[in-house]
Amino acid sequence: MVYLVAAAKQNRMLLEHIKAHAIYRRMNDVEKEQFDDAMIEARQLVSMTELISNVLQQLSGSYNNILNNNLNDNLTTLTIFEALLAVFSRYHRFLWNEYPSSDDRGSQCLDLCIPYVALYYGSFWERSCGGL
Repeated sequence: MVYLVAAAKQNRMLLEHIKAHAIYRRMNDVEKEQFDDAMIEARQLVSMTELISNVLQQLSGSYNNILNNNLNDNLTTLTIFEALLAVFSRYHRFLWNEYPSSDDRGSQCLDLCIPYVALYYGSFWERSCGGL
């Protein structure tokens, strides 16, 4: 988009330089009228490309803000979920005085994590998709 804006401005400047040059003075009335129409079109092209460029920049900025807000919401949710998992894990270890040995560590982790993960994804499904 930057290239279009720059090209339109250069075209307008070129036509303005030609108007100040001796070539313009040698033109007949029809050619001068056509040249003036081309000048008007060049000015309109510059204003349209600048307007479109500004709109695209604002749209891109808005889209980035929306993505950042969604990312912040997701990270907040994941942080809360992670803190809850840590609390539940510590609670279960304290309550049953379990410090698992290396051979049954995986099964206890699954026993503790699967219900909490299911609850989390269930609430996420309700919020984002409206359920089934």
